[in-house]
Amino acid sequence: MPKQSEPRVHRRHLRTCAHFGKIGIDDECRCPFVLEWRHNRKRFRQALGTSSRQKAERKLGQFIRDLDDPTRIATETPKSRTLAEGVQAFLDNHGVVGPDGKYKKLSVEFSTFRKYRAGLRALMAFCERRRIKTVRDLDGDVIEAFRNDRLKDTALISWSKELPVIRGFLGFCVDHGWATDNAAKKMKGPRGLEPNEIVPYSLAEESRIIAACREFGRGNYERLRALAMVLLFRHTALSVGDVAVFARDRVVRDEKTGCWRFLLRRLKTDQAVYLPIPNELKLALDSVPAPRNSGPGCEYYFWNGKTSIRAAKGIVERTMQSVLKKSGVAHAHPHRFRHTLATRLLAEQGATFEQVADILGNTPEIVRKHYAKWAKGRQDSVDHLMFGHFATLPATGMDTERTREERGPVVN
Repeated sequence: MPKQSEPRVHRRHLRTCAHFGKIGIDDECRCPFVLEWRHNRKRFRQALGTSSRQKAERKLGQFIRDLDDPTRIATETPKSRTLAEGVQAFLDNHGVVGPDGKYKKLSVEFSTFRKYRAGLRALMAFCERRRIKTVRDLDGDVIEAFRNDRLKDTALISWSKELPVIRGFLGFCVDHGWATDNAAKKMKGPRGLEPNEIVPYSLAEESRIIAACREFGRGNYERLRALAMVLLFRHTALSVGDVAVFARDRVVRDEKTGCWRFLLRRLKTDQAVYLPIPNELKLALDSVPAPRNSGPGCEYYFWNGKTSIRAAKGIVERTMQSVLKKSGVAHAHPHRFRHTLATRLLAEQGATFEQVADILGNTPEIVRKHYAKWAKGRQDSVDHLMFGHFATLPATGMDTERTREERGPVVN
């Protein structure tokens, strides 16, 4: 006798909910209800499209009444969703639609959500041309045809970003029982992509950027804010989002050393960063005027605390773009400050990957991936091994005094 259970309804807590990951708390939030049952140790789940318990109970009763035999509940597969319904459910799982029709309270960064939406819109447009209606029809042949169609107009690097989106979407549909297989998971990503080389700023280029702050804007309000932003990027290597919401109470004086420090958790990685800052940065931050439209005692340097974080990021991005353009430094952007600090610590200070990871708020693996070639200690170790290898090779008759001088001394 196969093991089976009667269907039940419960809330599926979203990532933005305080009860996310918990079971049994159904009446303290407005997360959507789902219908769930088990059969032969396999769980079936179907979204009910409502956050009302009364409506969920009515749909449960209707679901049972529509079946001739209640035992069929345990063996029937939920009806496949249309592609539009599946995409809508996937996007709703990462945010809440507000009264204006726009998504609010996103569980991911807006840039990530925008990548999800753009990739799935391209998939929907392709399926509409091919008359593919349901999620269950997205097999390997369809995904492969979609890839070939996308590569006609986009680069390989773009497809390498879209493929994980399709994998995540189909995985979401498989988890809900709307599809039986994640065809995109079996597809390999593009290989041989050339990395985007980012050259660190030179000291002369940084001086030009700082000098451009004194000519930026129409008055001291814009110039003082721009100078503080540039110095914050230069000395801390924070991201645009972290600078946008940088709070005044994050800067404290260290009683032991007497220097100023800041403590925050990065928005992207949620890793704590606790670093000293120079006096020139503290003076620049103290000179920053209160943000426009902010109330008395605003707790942030550049954000008034009333607009969205996305809007605050936009202000920082536009300010930095204008300053960097006025400086005349080629290919300048805020993220180059992170590369500049990392490469100087590795190449000049001899820092380890773990130390740089603590400073940047990343993992040692990410630091090693992007900055390994700049590590002075690593290169010294490589040189030591290679010179030792050269010394063990048999003589070939080409080892003249001139070649020995060019090669340099053997490191023992």
